[in-house]
Amino acid sequence: MVGSAPNLSTSTKRVSQASAAPNDMLVYTLTLRNNGNATATGAMITDTLPVNTYWDGWLAPPAGANMAANTVTWTGTVAPGVEVVIAFRVHVNTPLDNGTVIANSVTINDHFGNHVPFTLGPVQTTIHSTPNLGPSVKAVSLTEARPGNLLEYTVTLVNTGDMVAHNAIVLDEI
Repeated sequence: MVGSAPNLSTSTKRVSQASAAPNDMLVYTLTLRNNGNATATGAMITDTLPVNTYWDGWLAPPAGANMAANTVTWTGTVAPGVEVVIAFRVHVNTPLDNGTVIANSVTINDHFGNHVPFTLGPVQTTIHSTPNLGPSVKAVSLTEARPGNLLEYTVTLVNTGDMVAHNAIVLDEI
């Protein structure tokens, strides 16, 4: 007895960057490959957008692709020897702490017989960021003072970096 079945196990998931900074764009590409000898009819993918990112759009949306509630889905047919490519963009949130890892996986289901859905990934991107308090300023209430005048100093911290300045300490010697 000869059986036939789809085989999507050689499908791949890639991310465009292994390291990135806050506000960078990442491209996720899923390539469905059917190395079986039967068509995967009603094949389905589910890919939830990673934490610390937001949707930016499609690069290659095949028919049947949808994005709703931060989840990319696709339902369609993958014939033997044919590749189906699903690619989309996300932006990395800002600010974001240095060393944050953005991970993304996809679940694939060929809906054939007793085949079990499987997960590809996660593919990962490590965030590199730093605070920048350089533009911070100090101001004084009077430009000229006499003995007994009250001077008020104001220190304004300005962070133009791409991460929060955790545990920042201000030292102002008098």
